[in-house]
Amino acid sequence: MAQKKGFEIGFQLNEYHQDFGLGLNVTTPYLIKEYVAIRLRANSQFLQHLDPKSLTETWTPYQNLSLGFFGHRAMIHEKIGLYGEGGILGIFPNDDFSKEDFVIGGYGLFGFEFYFVDQFSYFIEAGGVGSGAKADKLPTEPIYSNGFLINVGFRITFYKNNENE
Repeated sequence: MAQKKGFEIGFQLNEYHQDFGLGLNVTTPYLIKEYVAIRLRANSQFLQHLDPKSLTETWTPYQNLSLGFFGHRAMIHEKIGLYGEGGILGIFPNDDFSKEDFVIGGYGLFGFEFYFVDQFSYFIEAGGVGSGAKADKLPTEPIYSNGFLINVGFRITFYKNNENE
């Protein structure tokens, strides 16, 4: 199987620091001599914390967007791709836990993509995220969306028939 080079859409489950999330991703066809693509992700995350009013554990939603550069996949045994990605992260905190309207940071990751069916792949990615985001309306002002990140999901590639050869 040759390197996939088309437009991609996908879904992911993730964890940024300790915050569970889910989202969508879109990847452009390869640019710059077919070595680099651009990936946009939109996620809905959930900050797990103690609710100061009820003193019970709760999950409060917030959103993030990331825009990054995706490097050319190195194919292993024609069914497994290895790649790197890095870029900027924009966080839209929830008013319930933060005084900030917007927080910006960065991320970097390495990923493995598994092709078992033409045009369809599963992936697992691990890396790090840094934003300096703090839930400053909560006791102890815990950090969120900082540290280790992991994404798992699938992608569908759309390409012209001659690009599949």
